[in-house]
Amino acid sequence: MTGINDIDAIKKFTNSKIYINKQDLPNLDDNEAYWFELIDMEVIDKDSGDLLGKVSSLNTIPSN
Repeated sequence: MTGINDIDAIKKFTNSKIYINKQDLPNLDDNEAYWFELIDMEVIDKDSGDLLGKVSSLNTIPSN
């Protein structure tokens, strides 16, 4: 975010949704994906090659 240079300046955005354009996202390494790209991807068993289903949603679960 332009003009945000310290922790106090960003605190006003706590618990806010911040959006950016997809084209502004950094490129990822091979075998990496953004969460939004996982939706509708097929899930395939690595060993058997069987189709297990499609990703329909993602859950964020807080760490312990």
